[in-house]
Amino acid sequence: MYKIILTILFLATINSLYGQIDPSLKDVQEFFHVDSIKIIGNDITQEFVILGELTFKVGDKITDAILEFNKERLYSMRIFTFVELIPNTKENINVITITVKEAWYIYPWPFIRLHHSSWEYASYGFYLRWKNFLGRNESIRTTVALGYDPYYKIDYYNPYLLKKEKIYFSIHSAYQKFQNKSDYINKLYGNNIEYRIISNYISLGKRHDQFNYISTLWGFNYIEIDEQPLEGVTASKTKIDRIPFIMLAYTYDTRDLIQYPQNGTFVQFSINHKGFGINNIGYNIFSFDYRTYWNFYDDFVARGRVALRSGFGGFIPNYDYSYLGFDELVRGHSRDVQEGYNSLMGTFELSYPIFKEWNFSLDLPLIPERITSTRIGMHVYFFADTGMTFMDVNKLTMNELYSGWGIGINILFLPYSGMRLEYAINEFRQGEFLIGTDYSF
Repeated sequence: MYKIILTILFLATINSLYGQIDPSLKDVQEFFHVDSIKIIGNDITQEFVILGELTFKVGDKITDAILEFNKERLYSMRIFTFVELIPNTKENINVITITVKEAWYIYPWPFIRLHHSSWEYASYGFYLRWKNFLGRNESIRTTVALGYDPYYKIDYYNPYLLKKEKIYFSIHSAYQKFQNKSDYINKLYGNNIEYRIISNYISLGKRHDQFNYISTLWGFNYIEIDEQPLEGVTASKTKIDRIPFIMLAYTYDTRDLIQYPQNGTFVQFSINHKGFGINNIGYNIFSFDYRTYWNFYDDFVARGRVALRSGFGGFIPNYDYSYLGFDELVRGHSRDVQEGYNSLMGTFELSYPIFKEWNFSLDLPLIPERITSTRIGMHVYFFADTGMTFMDVNKLTMNELYSGWGIGINILFLPYSGMRLEYAINEFRQGEFLIGTDYSF
C-alpha cells in the first residue's frame, strides 16, 4: 500500500510544480487580452451562473489552454450538452464567445450497485432529476432503489441561495432498509439483521472562489432494529438510536472535467460529531480524501487517490464502522469485507481515450433535440488499488492489506452519467469482473 500512496504523493508534487490550472506555464503560447465576454444559447441558465464558473474575467490575459480548462469546468456543471469558447477580434475588440447547448433538465437515470460483485446483493433503481429549473443550476432529485438495500430519498440543492455572498444550500431526506455489513454481528446473531434508517439533514456552505468551499451540515438519524440489541449493534444499547449530528467540511477543487478529470486536484477534510451525549451517544468521524490528476504526455492521464476514514472519541456502533467491500472497495477483493474504526485506501489509474469527445445527437420527429443530445467519451485504463481497515494505528500489520489491479473501460454520457466495465486480479491471482454506473473517482 505504501508504494501506491508514495506514487500518488509523488505525482501530486510533480503536478503542483508543473502547473495544473494554467498549462501555458509549460509551453509558450500566445496571450489573448479579454475585452468582452459574450454568451450564446443559454435559454434558461442565467449569465451570472456561467460567468461565476470561469477562471478569467474581462481585462485578463488568457491562452488556448485556459479556454480549454474553462470549457471542461462548464461541462462539469451537468447542465450543458455542448460548450465552446471561441476568441475573436472585431474592430480591435477582443471577444470571448461562449456557446452552450442546454441539456434536457428533467430526466430519469437507471443505476445498479453490485455489492460483492454479485447479483444476489444488487441494489438497483433509478433517480429522477430536475436541474436548473430557475436557471441557477439548482436541482431536485428523487431516488428509488430496490433489491438488497432498498431506499427512497429526495435531495434539493441550490448553489446560489445568496448570490452575492456565494452561499449554497442543500436539504436531504431518506428512508432506508439497511442490511448489516458486519461479519462480527452476523456471527453473534447467527444470521443477517436489518436496520431501518430515517435520515434528514440540511447544509449551508460558502464558495470562497472557484476552487475553495467551506460547509456545515446539521442532521438527525433514526436507526431501528427488530432484534434484541447485542454488543455493538446500536450505540444506545436499545432497539432505537436517535442521533443528532453536525459536520464541518472544507473542499479544494481545481479539477477540469469533474466527472472524469484530466488535470487538477481535489482535497476534502470533514469532521462529523454524532450524539452530543444524548442517551450516552457521542463519537466522531474524521474523513480525508485527496485526489490528483495529471495529463502528463499526449492524452495519457495519471490519477491518484488517498482516502482515510477514522472513528474516535467514544463508543462507535458497528453500523458506523469503516468498511471495505461496499461503497469503498479494493477491486479484486470486492467480495471480501473488512471492518474497523478506521480505513485507508490508495488508488492509482493510468488512462487513455479511445475517443475523447463525440457530440452525439439524433434528429427525431416530435422529440426535442435536447433529449437526444449528449457528449460521449470512451477511455481505457489500467488501475491498481490497495486498502485496509484497522482498529488501532499502533497495531497495523501488512497482513490485513488487500491489493488488486486490472483494466477497465469507462463510457461517459455527459452531462448525465457513465458506465464502467472492469476486470481485476488480486494478489492471489484470483480474478473478477465488475460493472458499475458513474465513475471510479
